[in-house]
Amino acid sequence: MDHIRIEELEIYANHGVYSEEQKLGQKFLVSIDLELDLSQAGSTDDLTRSVHYGKVAQAASAFMKENTFKLIETAASGLARLILTRWESVRLVTVTVKKPWAPVGLPLDTVSATITRGRHRAVIALGSNLGDRNAYVQSGIDGLNADGTRVIAVSNRYETDPLGPVGQGKYINACALIETVLSPHELLDRCHEIEACSKRERLVHWGPRTLDLDIISYDAEVVDEPDLVIPHPQMHVRDFVLRPMAEIAPDWVHPVLKHTTIQLLHALPSPDMGNDPDFSDALIVEKLPTKGKKALYQGLPGAYAQAAMFSYFGNDVEHDRVDEWEEACVQVSSGKADYAVLPIENSTAGAVYKVLELMLKYRVYVSAQIMLPVSHALLGVPGAKLSDIKTVYSHPQALMQCAAFLEENKDWHQVSLKNTAVSAKKVKDDADITQAAIASEISGRIYGLEVLKTAVNDNANNITRFVVITGRPYIRPDAGRISICVELNHESGALYKLLSYIAVFGLNMVGIASMPIPGRTFEYRFFIDFEGNVGDESVRDALRIIKRASNKYWFLGNFDK
Repeated sequence: MDHIRIEELEIYANHGVYSEEQKLGQKFLVSIDLELDLSQAGSTDDLTRSVHYGKVAQAASAFMKENTFKLIETAASGLARLILTRWESVRLVTVTVKKPWAPVGLPLDTVSATITRGRHRAVIALGSNLGDRNAYVQSGIDGLNADGTRVIAVSNRYETDPLGPVGQGKYINACALIETVLSPHELLDRCHEIEACSKRERLVHWGPRTLDLDIISYDAEVVDEPDLVIPHPQMHVRDFVLRPMAEIAPDWVHPVLKHTTIQLLHALPSPDMGNDPDFSDALIVEKLPTKGKKALYQGLPGAYAQAAMFSYFGNDVEHDRVDEWEEACVQVSSGKADYAVLPIENSTAGAVYKVLELMLKYRVYVSAQIMLPVSHALLGVPGAKLSDIKTVYSHPQALMQCAAFLEENKDWHQVSLKNTAVSAKKVKDDADITQAAIASEISGRIYGLEVLKTAVNDNANNITRFVVITGRPYIRPDAGRISICVELNHESGALYKLLSYIAVFGLNMVGIASMPIPGRTFEYRFFIDFEGNVGDESVRDALRIIKRASNKYWFLGNFDK
């Protein structure tokens, strides 16, 4: 961009904090830097294609003389706005006001303030559902087109249903694209002034109104303050905002979501998606019922899954054991069992991917979770010593959780079995002093084994997260964690864009895991957990949009926080 500069224009004016300064006045030095396109002026030698710097100087002199300010900052800011308002070809202006010999009681040359101001593009949404709706919307557009603000484009008008209470009329909605020298808060004040001129009263939230103006966007700025949030926090889920905005600012990019207006419009749920089909068969319960219900755990008595089951349901729950996780999922999915308690994540070893895979395969849901502290022990037959051990049996996850301990005994052969209790039973059945199992001390007592070493897991804070899976979703009113799974396009930024929907709705993501998609090289499914309850409309909006943006989508449950 090109520049015209006016350097140290001398102006005698009356500015200052002290009354004597305002009465007697003094000399000020004003410098002005105009940023604009001078290509046509340079090629045509035509002054009308430029800015007459003499007139700018005259306007600056008149402004400084005709006004009295306490602060030179205020003088510089006002002069910058005057120039931007009067000369539309100026894109950016920098004004420096110097005050020689300022009365500070110390020797100095000058004090100065420099202000830079420019033009900004904003989108304003307008709506009315009282009186002559079209006339009120037009009055809002006319009110915007004044005092440093110019309306560039106006969308078509749309009649839409109200979001607020029943018993009020439909809205006329539109969007206006403006260019303004006002700051975001000044623009908000302007919008409130225009509403007041239309007798707008803020008596009922979501109530009817003669005229409503909302700042939807302001350049690519993000503002998050108690009285002003930009971009508008709900713009990306409102058809009546995105549809008219797409007409006048289709390529504007949301600074948080990184989507254009058109992309946000296309991401909205279509009417044929129905009303939350993922939760249509959900049962809202205060707690999972146990009367007449059967629970399963995988493994032998003494398995950690059994301990997790008892800790959640109590020791009196009707229960049974299965040998495989898949068998548990089959029985729950078919209705032969009501619940199954399966491990899904460990604080040391991470996600249990096989269980995640089975949940998708058999379309079962997470309806509760249990955080079980896990302390592994090395168990051997009576009379065995550490020096006797040559082979160690355990579940693969348990072996991972004890990696440091096993590394200290590199000569031991590690063998993976179905679970820790099975491992303890094998050592008991084989009665071989060279064999040991990594399992719970409870398993040791059940199978008559001795504890050769306690707490062999690497992390003392070793916790396994078990989940209660069900054939249909059970959701408590205070449920605070949601699990979903998605498959996305194999392209740059696909996951980032999807996660941005969670962020923009103010939801807190608490877990993510990826798993290769069978038959597709280096493509992945993503298991995502975030805080929320499907009873919250904003959570349902987020889930609808995530579902629309995904190639495949699974709702896996809404359960304990």
